[in-house]
Amino acid sequence: MHLNTVKPISFVKANAAEVLENIWESGHSMGITQHGEIKAVLMSAEEYKKNQETMAFLKLVALGDEDIRTGKFRPVEEFASSMREKPAARRK
Repeated sequence: MHLNTVKPISFVKANAAEVLENIWESGHSMGITQHGEIKAVLMSAEEYKKNQETMAFLKLVALGDEDIRTGKFRPVEEFASSMREKPAARRK
């Protein structure tokens, strides 16, 4: 994540509507500091949604990788064959 802007919490409190509008229009995140340290990041709802989708995808990749490492898989040909053999059973 790239933070184009970093502002103190006092600025965010005093200019909340403007801050939200700028984040929404620019699509950039804003770091919020408290006592000189970045304590939070403010981002648009669209950016948050994209981040959540990316994290969900990466979690699925990690789970698949774990299945491969632990041998919890079968060849695609075997899977496809089993799907062709039992079409009625899958509909139940």
